[in-house]
Amino acid sequence: MNGTYVVVVFTVFSGVDPHSIVLQSADQRNMSVYLGLPRAPEIELDPYLNFVARIVASHRSRYHRNRGSFSSSSALKGYYDGDEFLLLDSSFLIGVFSKISSITRAAGMRLMVGTYFQTNKHEYNSSLSDYVSAFRALVQSRSVDVISVKDGRGSGRGGYFWPTQEETLIQHVDPGLDKLLHYEYPSLAPNITYSDVFWTSIHQVRLSYFSVYIKGVS
Repeated sequence: MNGTYVVVVFTVFSGVDPHSIVLQSADQRNMSVYLGLPRAPEIELDPYLNFVARIVASHRSRYHRNRGSFSSSSALKGYYDGDEFLLLDSSFLIGVFSKISSITRAAGMRLMVGTYFQTNKHEYNSSLSDYVSAFRALVQSRSVDVISVKDGRGSGRGGYFWPTQEETLIQHVDPGLDKLLHYEYPSLAPNITYSDVFWTSIHQVRLSYFSVYIKGVS
């Protein structure tokens, strides 16, 4: 999985097993499938973990070609905890992820989590180093196998711009983002620049995350 093409599919049980259909179709197209997990509760985690264990056991029984454990050639590669969280809050979730992944890994499956960052000055008081530190801590914890990082562009949490465009009017470059920002923050002036709203570009944050892998973590 290289993250180039990701498709989210919602399935409904209506007389047939939709998961089986998705897996068969994905297997024919050499695609990987991560089945969604329900959101973990903030309290009483043990019943939730027991539920996840039953889900994994049921899938292993139904979808494995030879029964017993998942086949490496199967399209099913793991499970996705779709409850997206702000990356700065990951330290509170590492323990939960470790417990979930101990279940999925025992069945030869990966655990994917979804997180996001934001560079909007009107939201959290944070810095680039804060996000890099949080990302490094999540990677070093080895509590998850795949990290899906959302850039926040679609919700106004971030914007793409070059350093030379910091004082450029957003509406001249990204009118869709400009419209969204004025909807979310009605008090904004009519003509806003990138530096008025964002403390850095999404591009810069991603480069900093990549440096964590380039330099390596231990």
